[in-house]
Amino acid sequence: MNRKQFIVIVTLFLMLLLPCSEKKGYSNEPVGFQGEWKYSDGEEYWFFIYLEQEGDKIRGGYSAVVGKNGRRIDGIPGESDNIVGTVKGNVAEITFKSDDGEIGKAKITHNGNQIEWAIIQVTDKVKFLCPYKAVLKRQNGKVENE
Repeated sequence: MNRKQFIVIVTLFLMLLLPCSEKKGYSNEPVGFQGEWKYSDGEEYWFFIYLEQEGDKIRGGYSAVVGKNGRRIDGIPGESDNIVGTVKGNVAEITFKSDDGEIGKAKITHNGNQIEWAIIQVTDKVKFLCPYKAVLKRQNGKVENE
């Protein structure tokens, strides 16, 4: 085998091997956040998110409901358009706005049929009804990009 043949064989081998070494979850390609998501701690608190996604852009709304009879509500389910952000891989960094006009930032991490919500910055802790951390489950039952 001459040097040129050896280089060609090694190059082909590496081209076949490298795609197999890519770790799942480290891609910068956005995953599917689109859909309806829900968190509940029982009968006293509900947190809903609906998201629409186009490429790496995400928008939608949230609604937080406290109390059995909706004693306090921030955002109207399905009607509030108070989330906007960018998706990179399985993480969305978003800005959200409460009904009182307060602005916060959160990170949403996609994990199959659930997302993890984590607030990273708020202007006024008192006015937000949404949780600081929560795991929300997909409501339409469809699992995307697993």
